[in-house]
Amino acid sequence: MHLILLVLSLLLCQTVSPVEASKGHSISFHQPSTVDLCNKRFDLAKDEELSHFVIYAEKIISELQDERKALENRSRKILANQSRDDLSQAEINKLQREEPRSLAKKDIRGLAAMVRLAKASAQDQSAPHRHKIQQQILELAYAVANNHRSPTPRYIGPLDLPFRFLRALHHPVAKGTKPASNLAACRPDDLSRADPEQSSYWRRPALIRSLDLYTGFNRAELPRFDNCTWTYSGPKKVGGNPGYDLVSGEQRLKIKFGEIHSEPFISRIFDALGYHVDPTDYTPLLKVKYDRRLLREFNLRPDMKMRAGLFFVPVHTFNFQKIHDPFDFIDHAVLKSGNILSSAELKKAIFRNPFRKHPEWYPENFRTELETQIDYIVTSAANIQIDRDHLHTVGPWGFGGLGREHLRELRGAGVLAAWLGWWDSRFENTRLRIVKTEQGEELQHLFSDLGGGLGRSAGTFRHSNEKPNDFAWSFTRGGLVRRSGAAHWQFEIANYEPIEDTPAFENITIDDARWMGRLIAQLSERQIKDALIASGFEPAEVGVYSEKLISRRNHLIHDLQLASEIPPLLVNQTEQQISLSH
Repeated sequence: MHLILLVLSLLLCQTVSPVEASKGHSISFHQPSTVDLCNKRFDLAKDEELSHFVIYAEKIISELQDERKALENRSRKILANQSRDDLSQAEINKLQREEPRSLAKKDIRGLAAMVRLAKASAQDQSAPHRHKIQQQILELAYAVANNHRSPTPRYIGPLDLPFRFLRALHHPVAKGTKPASNLAACRPDDLSRADPEQSSYWRRPALIRSLDLYTGFNRAELPRFDNCTWTYSGPKKVGGNPGYDLVSGEQRLKIKFGEIHSEPFISRIFDALGYHVDPTDYTPLLKVKYDRRLLREFNLRPDMKMRAGLFFVPVHTFNFQKIHDPFDFIDHAVLKSGNILSSAELKKAIFRNPFRKHPEWYPENFRTELETQIDYIVTSAANIQIDRDHLHTVGPWGFGGLGREHLRELRGAGVLAAWLGWWDSRFENTRLRIVKTEQGEELQHLFSDLGGGLGRSAGTFRHSNEKPNDFAWSFTRGGLVRRSGAAHWQFEIANYEPIEDTPAFENITIDDARWMGRLIAQLSERQIKDALIASGFEPAEVGVYSEKLISRRNHLIHDLQLASEIPPLLVNQTEQQISLSH
């Protein structure tokens, strides 16, 4: 019984509604313009209610700030009397839960920005400008509410199962019939050539063929992270993949041990074609000064729990947050004497009992005499983002709601995602960011996690990541079909299905696909290979991926009937499979 529930729960946890808010939280958003803030409801489209919201939100912000100060003081008192190294794992977990988190900062930041915009709207008599401000307020409200949305259902019962299961079986793509709503300089004879209006999601890229995708992100050179020794700064607090934060001088890094190749590559392509992403790089290793917290705080990401029950009687609680062994991500340790210990040797030497379950959870289990001899550890390969403190995020934005499903750039992103096999289009892989410019604060919609891709991207429960042999040679179909006695060209995205319903991707039309197809076609084979090499793929993988991406590009152009204006790139399909050691 438990096994059946576990399998079904793992499958169905992908099907949370875009506007479903977690119970017990104080902020939620309801289409088209209503926000619930701490048990009070406001329609932000009405001037009078917006004014009331400002007064109430300022009160809530003040309370949240006071709460943060109280938590900071409590944490300081605890650590003043006892070293963090000596805390039990339960105490570390409790301290982590009670410490002021970035999530609370995001709530305060988002609410404060909404208040500033609301006050500006009240003073502005320009109708177009006021409409723009109102849309920004709604974007912020939606993002703050998403901070309180669970990535999995809180509870699932027998009545939920058939409906959730049916929803999980199919996430349609490219079924749109209506033109995008935001076309600029529209040519009525060919809607596929119209760029979207200027927006916070996408900007028209510079000459794509001139971009250096090895360094990527319009940088002068590819940064190196493996040539200095970093200091541990804190645990990774979000997501399913493990990692931590590091610091060296003024530079701070966010480290993720997962999607180490696919995310640097896919991020480079999205950036080159005009989307907002954080620069992401591959590093083969990192040298980190030894700190016990590296081991003890490795699994402090929030739980992702779901209760399964029969008619509201709990049967089992599942936690989808996997606990990782930190030694799986250590290559070796270097002692101050110069001697080297492999990861397995380090684990055996550093603990009094290395065979107990989670030996790093018990401070009395550490051999302090061995710890004092460790100079630094060398990690396995990792995915790196530089933490830029001046860029502040508010919360996730997702691919539906507020008319996003009708935006050309987000529909086009679905075609780009399908080409790259990026199937992980969950709402939590996006972020709304506040950017300071010379003209004031602006909103920027960011693709924050582009790691799930370059594997099998078709089939409801069969997705894979960084698997070149799973990556298909094509992902589209096109051909003539007869309707009412007349022949029509039909275009389909075939070998691709995102992990959950993605409204913008579902509403892709052939004009949206042609618009993105022309952008993809500007990438050269050299650029594709450079981006793969910079992302740490082995030579054999670079060869297979580049050939398959070119093949997928050629099929896309043919199936969109663009072959007369865009010539194909040469592709060699002689090597169908490769043998990999990992």
